[in-house]
Amino acid sequence: MVKQEEKTKFELMTQANYEKIAKIEFVPLSDGSQIRTLYTEAPEETSTNFTIVLVAGWVSIVLGWDDLLMEAKEFFNILYVESREKATSIVPKKGKFDLDRYALDINEAIEYHQLNEKETIILSTSFGSVLVALMLKNLEINPYLSILVGPIDQIVLPLALKLAFIILPSWMFDLIKPFGFWWVRKFKTEDEYQAARYIRAIRDSEPRKWKKTIRHVAFAKFLDYYKGLENNILVIDESEDPLHDTEKTRKIASLMPNSRIIDIKTNRAAHSSPMIEIMLEEIKKK
Repeated sequence: MVKQEEKTKFELMTQANYEKIAKIEFVPLSDGSQIRTLYTEAPEETSTNFTIVLVAGWVSIVLGWDDLLMEAKEFFNILYVESREKATSIVPKKGKFDLDRYALDINEAIEYHQLNEKETIILSTSFGSVLVALMLKNLEINPYLSILVGPIDQIVLPLALKLAFIILPSWMFDLIKPFGFWWVRKFKTEDEYQAARYIRAIRDSEPRKWKKTIRHVAFAKFLDYYKGLENNILVIDESEDPLHDTEKTRKIASLMPNSRIIDIKTNRAAHSSPMIEIMLEEIKKK
């Protein structure tokens, strides 16, 4: 009984509060795939009438954005788009995993939810920022504002890991998952909420989809996707985050003539109240 209660408690921690209140829909895509979206509407009395479209990074999960989503939902409609490498997606065996297809997925999700471009803010981070840049460049979408948090110019992974994903069969990574769960529970117990996030990220990973994606992006360079974009773009620097490269962020910003840059200092700030304050200030300019 005690073990069952502990299991139930842990399962609840791996679910984001936002997931409990959002309307969940599987968006049908033009190639026969489906991706999961989560949607909420702001209360009429506090709404800004703007919608945030959140396109997270490759391994990001809803749980990692929970603080921002739960606060932002009071002011913005929110559309959280889960990309096709997630376990929640339904992709035919012959489905593609190139970046053009990823960008088209986001565009089709926006169209499915019938959003007004001029009242839309696209908030993206890391790998998600690459997809948004590609969408702006090739699909002629022009939202009120696109925010690129820590945009990247390439996938930063150890060479051995890149090669492992390309060479090894996906079933081998599925065999490793139980070890990952054990390791997190064994060595991350002093912070059970952080452990829950790791568990959720491992559980939501789908090696077959990762493998098909990594073939397209492992050694790709993304600078050309940003070059010459003239949309209203805000680039977010995270200068105090040890995993963030400020020099590269500023280089990417310089490639987009109308972009502006704000240093939010930490990754934590980008996922919480300071990011919301920035978006509220930006829509005042409308």
